[in-house]
Amino acid sequence: MFSVSAFFHNVLNYLLSWVHPNAHWGWLSCNRKTGQLEREIIPLGKKLKLLFLFNHITEWIDTTHAMRLYIHNKSLEKGKKEASPASKEQISKFVDYYSINMDDFDPSDINEYKTFEDFFARAHKAGSRPIHRADDALTAVVVADSRVVTYESVAETKKIWIKGHDFSITNLVMDTQVGSKYENAAVASFRLSPQDYHRYHSPVTGKIKLFRSIPGDYYQVDPVALQSQVDILTRNRRAYAIIETAEFGDVLFVAIGATNVGSVVIHEQFQKGGVQVKKGDELGHFQFGGSSIIVAFQEERIKFDNDLLQLSKQRIQVSVEVGPSSGKATVRWDATNGVSFDTKKTNVMHFSRSKLRTTPPVCHGDVEKHPESALRWLDSRLSFRIHVEKWAAKAKAVAYHLRVLSDTKHGPLPGAVRNAVRGVSRASPALRFRSVVPGHDKATMKPAYQKPAIEQPASHTENEQGLEPVHESYTAPLEDDIHRPPPPGKWDTASYPGPRSAATQVSRRTQVA
Repeated sequence: MFSVSAFFHNVLNYLLSWVHPNAHWGWLSCNRKTGQLEREIIPLGKKLKLLFLFNHITEWIDTTHAMRLYIHNKSLEKGKKEASPASKEQISKFVDYYSINMDDFDPSDINEYKTFEDFFARAHKAGSRPIHRADDALTAVVVADSRVVTYESVAETKKIWIKGHDFSITNLVMDTQVGSKYENAAVASFRLSPQDYHRYHSPVTGKIKLFRSIPGDYYQVDPVALQSQVDILTRNRRAYAIIETAEFGDVLFVAIGATNVGSVVIHEQFQKGGVQVKKGDELGHFQFGGSSIIVAFQEERIKFDNDLLQLSKQRIQVSVEVGPSSGKATVRWDATNGVSFDTKKTNVMHFSRSKLRTTPPVCHGDVEKHPESALRWLDSRLSFRIHVEKWAAKAKAVAYHLRVLSDTKHGPLPGAVRNAVRGVSRASPALRFRSVVPGHDKATMKPAYQKPAIEQPASHTENEQGLEPVHESYTAPLEDDIHRPPPPGKWDTASYPGPRSAATQVSRRTQVA
């Protein structure tokens, strides 16, 4: 009998491979802990249902009013059945079929659950799912025991994973004003199967900005269904909350119901604006059935962990548990950080301040660099020439003022003393800088001036690797006028006057004398 059942499973897997391009898409997942590929346990009847409902020939049936009404009524009926005392008899068979480790849950004895619905919404035992860096607001965590895929943009999500005609964040939240903030959002999609722990947790630390519940249908959320042309996620019942954070911006958390899920519950205390939420806090739970969660981050506010991104691009879901890291915050440079430019033309990731504990690290590939005092970080496509040349010009001007003070023939003039003191107080941080070329282990120390002040600031051309040098400064934060970039069209050095020439300085001194 077992071999016959296995045969039918294999036949269905083969048939399902014709429904979408990849035969194992959605059926195989990678266990994040072990790194091993695992086949998800799916009942034979469910595979038959998926094959019938979500293929190119019959999927139009799913959009009819009759089918939607049937699914809705069936879900409500199933929910009532699982809430009855008689449903308790299903628990033992369910645990055995899916090999659920009850040691992770409280209570761990299945006899203590009064109904199957109570068992389905079971809670984790304290300490069974530790939260990654619970006090570090710069990291986001996995929100549920599930299978997850992550993509860096909504467009990439639609291209690879979700094929519904009308899927967008705007349609998901039914609000154009909210959706406009997430047009090119980074998206993490968590899919929960019936055997999973069905409580979900906050991915970040912040405060609730908005809550809304949206009625809808209860379609399947299995990969085959998501790969169909039916707009599953934007039609199913769902509830969402926006979590306002300093590190990630506004984070959108959407809990989406599915077949047999009679209710999507977000706890009452998190349905009010201004309520504080900590990373790992339980936000709510699903009732019986499969379900899905979408977490969207505003553009350029998160870098998902590399293992999640790489497997997702291969169309492989990652089997995860609540608590581990899912990504790190990145800082988007803008006027609030003292720097303004078009972020689409460069990939600046970080501009540190004196608050080292609240500043995220710089991530470039597999390299991670934590912030240090007064560092300016940039990528290879952004030239730091403007800042360097301005500081070099100031340093040369200071050097000249100091040389004037050493004039023993005519003696220092009051104006020269004043200029020297003022110049040193403003430009002393720029007297030295260090140029660090990517790929070189040791930094080369260079003086900011090597010749008399009549020399123009040295231009910083591309090095032998074709990369702009990255400059570290030992200085305090730049002055406001240095933070503020020149007006458009003023970026070339010719438009910057540079230090006053030595000839002009000598001429003024002669006139005074």
